[in-house]
Amino acid sequence: MDTRLVNSQLVSRKIVRVWFFLGRDYTGEATTVADNGIIFLVKAEPPRGEDPVLFTSGLRTELKGKTVDAEVSSPKTKAQLRLRLDSVDVADKKKGTLSLTATFASPPDPRFLKLLLEPVVTRTPKKT
Repeated sequence: MDTRLVNSQLVSRKIVRVWFFLGRDYTGEATTVADNGIIFLVKAEPPRGEDPVLFTSGLRTELKGKTVDAEVSSPKTKAQLRLRLDSVDVADKKKGTLSLTATFASPPDPRFLKLLLEPVVTRTPKKT
């Protein structure tokens, strides 16, 4: 349904966020969610005074192959899942964004995945 035809203040959102902790917080938005895994972007800024290239390559080797407990959430639902980080690539050098491809260590409930991917219609404030 195209909500713009109903009311210009209604917006359809389908944001899936992923959060996990591995020495520090990693938070990002999912770009793809499938039955067997998830691809998401994480912003990783190096500490002050550290070389960004060395930091990024070290972080890539540190994260690759790790199994983490992650919180996957959308506007409708939230769940704790175990993810195995299969690959870590640089998505955008300027923004310091990494693209992580993870598979589910144990398959989640299909009903949870369906609810996770459902869009939510929300109201936006009027611009005056």
